[in-house]
Amino acid sequence: EALGLYGHDREVWLPIFTIASLIGSDILKDVKGYAEELGAIKQQYEYQEERLITRAILLLYRDVYQQSSSLEPNVHIPSVEFQASTLLPYVKQAAMEAGEYDEGVFERYWTSRRVGRLLTKMKIFKRTIRGRSVYTVSASQLRGLFKRYVLFRRYIGRASGGLPVKQSALTTTKSTTW
Repeated sequence: EALGLYGHDREVWLPIFTIASLIGSDILKDVKGYAEELGAIKQQYEYQEERLITRAILLLYRDVYQQSSSLEPNVHIPSVEFQASTLLPYVKQAAMEAGEYDEGVFERYWTSRRVGRLLTKMKIFKRTIRGRSVYTVSASQLRGLFKRYVLFRRYIGRASGGLPVKQSALTTTKSTTW
């Protein structure tokens, strides 16, 4: 029967499901419910940094668009280019909006190097110009990042029956996100 679990989670839960099914269907149902709940909690904390970086890129994208549209009304911004250090203030803003900002922790933890490593881990296109790494994100790639790191978490939360989820930052102009 389809369990909806893959990889390591499947390896961990399959023997437990087998034992529960031998005991009784009501126990199996309870164990499956617990596995889904635990999976949702695990998913909530997974990719937390990537969600913050994704939100920061969106904030940067919006700033670039607002600056360009003030000069040319019907402007289309196909992509944005930035350095990791350029993204830091946007990471700070995204953390503040998410209620995860603590100045001391932020200053110690979030560095240009960390942001650069996360961007590389997220497979953001990078090239070197005059010895500096410059990252490029297109609008379609930004949508893909939201699907991968933000919307997927939302789907898992709903499937588990209950983790609260906020509105998408792609569809609103408010500062609420994941």
